[in-house]
Amino acid sequence: MKANLKFMVPLTLAGAVASTVALAEIPASGEAGASNALPEVDGPALDIGVCKAATSHAGTSKVLTCSCPAEKYNSTSVWGTDFYTADSYICTTARHAGVITQDGGRVVLQMQPGLASYAGTKRNGITTRGYGKYRASYRYVRLKEKDGK
Repeated sequence: MKANLKFMVPLTLAGAVASTVALAEIPASGEAGASNALPEVDGPALDIGVCKAATSHAGTSKVLTCSCPAEKYNSTSVWGTDFYTADSYICTTARHAGVITQDGGRVVLQMQPGLASYAGTKRNGITTRGYGKYRASYRYVRLKEKDGK
């Protein structure tokens, strides 16, 4: 099922609400096939084994890959949306972002500089929390295909 976020704003005429108009329609990153919408980056990716948190790679722009086992994604140690704090549990944020299902799977992420703030949201049954300034972030990406592979 395709999901879109719509931002609605009331349109007023002479102090009365006349109608509501859509300002923007943005595909939800958690919808099926969202990995096609992920930014493409050059590889190779450093395989870090089973996913945990990416804090040991903070301060870099490394591309990492790891495996998320099938499990319950109920960790509350997750902050952000699309860009997550480096200490957020990778498998839970991957489920939140829609890059894996509850069956687990392999993910690719790229380390990023920290942000001034992180928004918390609910997607795919996972709720992340908002947070203020943090020293490092990561986002989900996909590797550029080489030689038609």
